[in-house]
Amino acid sequence: MALSPYKFVPIQYRRGNLDILSNWRGLMKRKSLRKILALDLPSHRSSMLSDWHRELGITGFDDNIKWRTLKHNGPVFPPPYRRLPPNVHFYYDSQPFRLSEAAEEAATFYAKILNTDFVNKPTFRINFFHDFCNVLDPCERRTIQEFSLCDFSHIHKYFVEMAEKKRRASNTKKAQLKAIRHAEAEKFGFCEIDGFRERISNYRIEPPGIFRGRGMHPKMGMLKARIDPEEVAINCSPGAEPAPPCGHQWKAIKHDNSVSWLACWKDRLHGQTKYIILNSGARQQGIRDLNKFETARRLSHHIAKIREAYRTDWNSSDLMERQRGVAMYFIDVLALRAGNEKDGYTADTVGCCTLRVEHMHLYDILESVPHVVIFNFLGKDSIRFCKKIALDMNVYHNLKNFILHKALNDLVFHLLSTQKLNEHLKTLMDGLTAKVFRTYNASVLLQCRLDRLTLPELSVDQKIDAYNKANAEAALLCNHQRLVPKSCINKLGKWEKQIIRKRTEIARQECLCYTSEADGRPTPTKADIRSLTRLRRQLCELEEKRDDTMKNSNIALITSKVNYLDPRITVAWCKKHSIPIDKIFNASLQNKFKWAIRATDQNFRF
Repeated sequence: MALSPYKFVPIQYRRGNLDILSNWRGLMKRKSLRKILALDLPSHRSSMLSDWHRELGITGFDDNIKWRTLKHNGPVFPPPYRRLPPNVHFYYDSQPFRLSEAAEEAATFYAKILNTDFVNKPTFRINFFHDFCNVLDPCERRTIQEFSLCDFSHIHKYFVEMAEKKRRASNTKKAQLKAIRHAEAEKFGFCEIDGFRERISNYRIEPPGIFRGRGMHPKMGMLKARIDPEEVAINCSPGAEPAPPCGHQWKAIKHDNSVSWLACWKDRLHGQTKYIILNSGARQQGIRDLNKFETARRLSHHIAKIREAYRTDWNSSDLMERQRGVAMYFIDVLALRAGNEKDGYTADTVGCCTLRVEHMHLYDILESVPHVVIFNFLGKDSIRFCKKIALDMNVYHNLKNFILHKALNDLVFHLLSTQKLNEHLKTLMDGLTAKVFRTYNASVLLQCRLDRLTLPELSVDQKIDAYNKANAEAALLCNHQRLVPKSCINKLGKWEKQIIRKRTEIARQECLCYTSEADGRPTPTKADIRSLTRLRRQLCELEEKRDDTMKNSNIALITSKVNYLDPRITVAWCKKHSIPIDKIFNASLQNKFKWAIRATDQNFRF
């Protein structure tokens, strides 16, 4: 592993309120230090991509000052709406109807998704028609009264034809469009921060459209309005303000170096602030990830005392302490999120502190197992949490006491809130929140499963399968789910065909091996027996792959890799077992976790 330059930085430069980078050029003038690190200063610093992991090492150094200088060209706004050709119409009651520009744009949003499952959802259709009527002018509103009489199919057909025309465009035309996109990305897709050129994650403002949501979100189908420059605040260095689009002005210009976002605006539909931020591979994002995983690692030194403390709370005379102890058990053992208060017009998603009586069913004995609870509720992103779990006896009896004489819509932990819980957690360990438990437990599970499943005699493909199994267990702990993709369905069909062919070959080989000379066939040779054994082994491998794919078909492996599994565990495992990192991390993850890839050796343990 390369030596960390941080070890050679004088102690006065290590303080959290000073910027190492601003002093790095002076430090690098020392020949002895430059020789030890084998690093060369870039001659044109502003044109170089940041190599910050070599400057900060793996110490998790964090600074309240996110940047000294920040320059960028602002976000890219969606192009203005272009009217449909005169021969393409919206139809109402089987008659062509010329809509106003705003109404026609909304109609195109719906027409583009006419072949999706969203349009079959009643909530989606009701919300869309409500917002569609709001953008109609008074004359249009008097005519258009029923959604069932609206016909968007002709507009849909037009966009299908345009998509096909674009697909069939000449290579020259495609190259021209690609060059335009590349030029735009070069201008707006990068910023200069502390003299380094960093990539921006999302430099385009989200275009207007229809909100789709996940699961059965109550706002699905509502219109997302166009964002204007007058709604966008810019963050940059003094004197480096980007020019707004012609004829517009920014909402505000900020020079706040305690944050790393470049621009922000308020989402009118949800009332939330959205940000334009640096790419996940940028220095600031990497430092944040590094500190997150280091905080989770520190938890290993406190976890025994924390678990002892919340187990003691189960028997407390204070009801709030008992509720807090059970909630911490759920967050630690079941990896539940803490949960936050919701307003009445958002998806009914809950976490630990917002669980209601209706979300759980208690059984003294279920299928010969004592103290069982069945959870059934919507978690984050409307992902259903539906599990049957055998509880500790003390937890079970406390739960029965908590829900006694309560209505179905009453809170289980009525004396506890997310804020109170996190305030208590911070007294147990600096920086500890409910989310840290998920990161800690998922990473520990991955480390333990890799140790158990990765045997030295396995081939590279078998070791990768072992990693995927360990990853799937961690994702299952965090309840990361997805819809079964078509590629998975196709893969299952392919393996079923291979299994059928393999069984046919085995039957043919068995017929050859188990016949006698009385049947008029020669006695089977040792090669025939070995061939049969090989075919049976291949069949077992195919069936195992099919079963694993079916088992993991609805598990989202990538979510845990991105957010909860310390990447250094994976990097160390790959280096120890000579597994190419691109077999585990795709290009995006390699960019996000390049600090871990370059700074971790095979001896790392979480």
